[in-house]
Amino acid sequence: MGPMPRLLSTSSHFTNVLGVSHHDSLATIKSTFRALAKKYHPDLGHPDASEAKIAEILSAYQDACDEFDEGGMVGSSKISTEAEIFTVQELAEMRGFDVREFKVILEEAIKLPQPVTPSTSSSPTPSSPSSSPPSSSTSLSTKTIPTVTISLYDSVSDLKRALQITYADQWGIASRKRDRDGLNVGWEIVHNGRALSYHLFLNDYNVNHGDELHVVIEATDSSVSSAADKAADKAWRRRKRELKQKPNS
Repeated sequence: MGPMPRLLSTSSHFTNVLGVSHHDSLATIKSTFRALAKKYHPDLGHPDASEAKIAEILSAYQDACDEFDEGGMVGSSKISTEAEIFTVQELAEMRGFDVREFKVILEEAIKLPQPVTPSTSSSPTPSSPSSSPPSSSTSLSTKTIPTVTISLYDSVSDLKRALQITYADQWGIASRKRDRDGLNVGWEIVHNGRALSYHLFLNDYNVNHGDELHVVIEATDSSVSSAADKAADKAWRRRKRELKQKPNS
């Protein structure tokens, strides 16, 4: 038998806003939150959508995360909010975001003794291209995934700084203004559907050696400034909402 569901405080008001139970898991609450956030997202064309409604839903979700000591969303940036609502694959299809992928190489794993592979006297039989197993990579492109070597006990800011030093020009963020920590603004690291908080450590997010994380870059105003681009982006979001609400045939 699996672990018993956590019983949350009966004083929590998020249950009414999200329509969930105090007995529900955080995974269930997050799934419900995403469905509601997409339904009432101002850019998706729902007749009852409004800034006030989506703010209420976001606030309720934050309260739910607080109950579970999960931290919730990182700040109030557009990327942090959208990363909680949409998957990275969905964000990659939106005109307002650029999604890149990278792999984490942990120093702790590199220092471990490597297993010795026993040698064999016979030469391995080369496999034909048709018999090769399909790749298990979830990369958004066929390009080689860049890597960054970091420690579990480095902060998210350290990881962002390491990425910025190497890839700022390639990702088109080098000319952006910098915050007080010297990091270019307008991009976040996303792992398991959550933007990582700059003041926490990788160990806080259960990042493992070889994990593939994503960088979500918010497009500059100039890159999505045309009315046609904005209209196309809203139409894409509306189609996604309609497809999710369409009953299975």
